[in-house]
Order: sequence, then C-alpha cells, then structure tokens
Amino acid sequence: MNRQPRPWHSRGYLPHLDIPSLVQMINFRLTDAMPGEIIKAWQSELLSLPEGKRARELQKRIEQLP
Repeated sequence: MNRQPRPWHSRGYLPHLDIPSLVQMINFRLTDAMPGEIIKAWQSELLSLPEGKRARELQKRIEQLP
C-alpha cells in the first residue's frame, strides 16, 4: 500500500504532518510546572472575558513562558 503524505491535520489533540522521514518534536508543560498562585492570579484577571476566550487567553499566557 503506497500512502500519500497528508497535509497538516489533527485528530483533535496534536496537529501533525505525515511525511516519511520527517522528524517532529512535541513540547509540553506539565501541570505542576507552573506555580498554582500564578495560574490563580491569571484566572482572576481573565474573569471579565467570556469563558471560551478566557481559556484561550490562559493557554496563550502559559505557552509564552520560556
């Protein structure tokens, strides 16, 4: 069976690209890698946003950390 590479796609959790011999890396933070006080402070700051935007903004803040 000769499979053609698929463009970027996701099964709902990790976007990826199917190309033979392509090296892909996944970077992630564990829940306890961020102090709980900071997460709680950010959640308080974001309470004025609608729920969907609140979750996205919190995720952006976490992802921007070095």
